[in-house]
Amino acid sequence: LNVGVRHNVGRLHSMSIDGNLDMAADKLASKVKAATRQNGSLVNDLDNITTNRSELLNGDVRAVHIAKLNGDLTQVKTELFGRYHRNDTGLDWSNTTTIVNPATVSLEDQFQDNATDHWTVSVFPTIVQKVRPFWYLSAGVRIGSNNNALNRNQGKFRGLGTAVDSLSAYFETSEMFIKPSLSLRRSTAKSQVNLTLGSSWSRFDRALDKTSLLKSDYLYLIPGFNYSSNYRQGRRVGLNYSSSVNMPNVNQLLPFTNTN
Repeated sequence: LNVGVRHNVGRLHSMSIDGNLDMAADKLASKVKAATRQNGSLVNDLDNITTNRSELLNGDVRAVHIAKLNGDLTQVKTELFGRYHRNDTGLDWSNTTTIVNPATVSLEDQFQDNATDHWTVSVFPTIVQKVRPFWYLSAGVRIGSNNNALNRNQGKFRGLGTAVDSLSAYFETSEMFIKPSLSLRRSTAKSQVNLTLGSSWSRFDRALDKTSLLKSDYLYLIPGFNYSSNYRQGRRVGLNYSSSVNMPNVNQLLPFTNTN
């Protein structure tokens, strides 16, 4: 589901709101039977039953307001953004092994349920000023937070609801960030060049069963450069360099045994 709204307030103000919503569900079951024979006689056989389940919910919304000031020489843009993502997955499997001689039957089974949540919110005000013909200076800062949570239950004997403590936990990561940037751009009908100097400060926290494990502060420089030129009709050349910082997700930082 996608929605979008556009509205202009006179010539100097414009607003837009865009939103997306996705939902999906899936279930897959399989059964495998294998047997080992020697000289035509059955030695052992294996019966495997596996079930995978998945439910997904994903939504985001973005609102943008643009104001033109100072005789169109100045543009102020404010962006609000929010996203929520949830993914519930489940895995059940069981193996039944039968050995003919000596006559034995063994049963092994396991389940794993994962509920993963991710939500992020941010505000991004920017100001663009025309300083000379074809030259523009812009400054902005993105402020927000990213939050991730994984609720895992794993163990044996689903019918009894028995989970293994060392394999099951509620783990969270949260990041607060401030990302200022300053850009100088020259734009003509035939070419564009843009030089950006940005930085990223973030405070990253990890928590296990609602108990904070470690808080860390990080500071990075994230420069960027872009150049493009239509040097001849139908011919274009460009050069681009960008940098960014992405924090690890909850599955990469699990402080307990991961048997995925």
